[in-house]
Amino acid sequence: MYDDYIMERVQKHYDYLQSLGLNVVVIFAQGSMNYGLFINDEDYHSDIDTKAIILPTLDNLVCGNKMISTKYELDGEQIDVKDIRVMEDMWAKSNPAYLEILFTKYKIINPIYESFVNRILEMGNDIVKMNFPQLAKCMSGMSKEKVIALEHPYPSLIDKIERYGYDPKQLHHIIRLNRLINEVFCWDIPFGEALEINDERVKNYFINIKKGCWELEKARFLAKDYDDDTRKIKEQVLEQYKDFEFDSATYNKLKNIVNECVKFNIINQIKGNNKRYMVMMQDEWNNLYYLGEYKCLADSIDDINSFLEVYDVSITAEDLKEYPSTFGGAFDLDIGMMYEDRDDLLGIMVRGFILE
Repeated sequence: MYDDYIMERVQKHYDYLQSLGLNVVVIFAQGSMNYGLFINDEDYHSDIDTKAIILPTLDNLVCGNKMISTKYELDGEQIDVKDIRVMEDMWAKSNPAYLEILFTKYKIINPIYESFVNRILEMGNDIVKMNFPQLAKCMSGMSKEKVIALEHPYPSLIDKIERYGYDPKQLHHIIRLNRLINEVFCWDIPFGEALEINDERVKNYFINIKKGCWELEKARFLAKDYDDDTRKIKEQVLEQYKDFEFDSATYNKLKNIVNECVKFNIINQIKGNNKRYMVMMQDEWNNLYYLGEYKCLADSIDDINSFLEVYDVSITAEDLKEYPSTFGGAFDLDIGMMYEDRDDLLGIMVRGFILE
């Protein structure tokens, strides 16, 4: 229902970070949309917050600069930005807020780093299990934080405190975390599946809680009751996994992918001044038309779209993706596959090579 709107906001966050000169690997939506609890109506407007992974520059590495871990605000929404090496450690610590992004459908991947990101995402379930009992501790810790914040008059929440006496969003998180720890550790449901609430009655229950359906005393009772249960489950999990050993094999595999990505980026930066994109178009009769050489692939988009204008179609820079080839690198795009209902576009392609 809200997919297009959410992706538009994620794209805006991505573009904003790029405009700051950050080398974005991937950006993920984080929060209610991943639980099936996103609301955008006259009574409630869910935030669209994101978490982005970036790469260090060559200068950052040479100078030994501290790895970036910071937050930006854009239109009242938060963008949590982390160096890929920092994110690697966040996953190792089993923070649910960072594990959930491995399973969200709301993400934008920089095509240059798509192969690295996909390899990490394929490891999602293994990363969750890498420090499994710690995940239960984190869930319980987060729940306790929400209990403490339930009636705290933070400046951004003062209107809710004045209206309800508490922040309904904190209560909904306390109950949601209890459901999550139950499903993952008591019912053995994979973390990625347990995140999203599909049952409409349960979903409406949570949405009503977010909208402040309970009076203060009831909210206090529910917060304590669910938090106590979460803590008990956490203690049972720690007892069950008392002999658990951190999965070093998965961590080392993850670390190797991260290191490969960092090295790939540095090599590209060193070679960057000599990199050129040779772009050609193929028409429906397989004729090739040379458009030119470009320092940046995105610079070719206007010329490509000028060629495609007669066909009444166009592309964006996000549509073109690089991949390794015999010549060092290449890219192509089948226009006919983009518009499957247009038989007249069969055979029309963007083709080219990356020269270094």
